[in-house]
Amino acid sequence: HLAYIESLSLQSGKKYFLAKMKNEYMGVVNLTNIVENQAAELGIYAKPNTLGNGTVLMHKIIRFAFDEMKIKKLFANAYINNENAINLYKKFHFNIYGKSKDKNGDLVQMELYDENK
Repeated sequence: HLAYIESLSLQSGKKYFLAKMKNEYMGVVNLTNIVENQAAELGIYAKPNTLGNGTVLMHKIIRFAFDEMKIKKLFANAYINNENAINLYKKFHFNIYGKSKDKNGDLVQMELYDENK
């Protein structure tokens, strides 16, 4: 497992973060399919059965992408039956622009533009 985790830092076009607060792991966030200074796909996994972690993680990764990486647009996908995820994205003003499918089911496609760009 350690070799895999170490290999993540070497992959171009991807950034993974394990988030921790007060010695407690909150979850994992990632940016993939990164096009420098343009766009990236956001992924988030909050520790189950915790309140507020998703909101904190989402706020931090959006600010990192827009402020530090100078990304102009973020994309995200959520399974259509994952109302908690969709509502979290909507809370941060992601707009639904389409639907797609993968091997596990139907997806909602969302996007967020940096309003400062």
